[in-house]
Amino acid sequence: MLNPFDETASRLRRDFTEAELMGLDEPARDALTALLEAGLACEAAEAEEIEAERELRRLLNVWDEKLIAAQDAQPQTDHAAELRKVIAAQSMAS
Repeated sequence: MLNPFDETASRLRRDFTEAELMGLDEPARDALTALLEAGLACEAAEAEEIEAERELRRLLNVWDEKLIAAQDAQPQTDHAAELRKVIAAQSMAS
């Protein structure tokens, strides 16, 4: 029986010998081909997902840096200063 997985049983083998492949009957060879195609497509999709997550983390870091810079650019104020602004605005309104 041909094992399509590596020694860790977590990844598909890619090192099949011609003798192993020729030892399979036609339906088994077709099934192995379909399994390998699906497995390789899955591995490619996983690699794309990893790259997309890496890019997302990079962009989130850029976002955070810009947000921090925008917050640092705002004038610092305290409660008393804000209270004076509210009182002045209310005085002008009445």
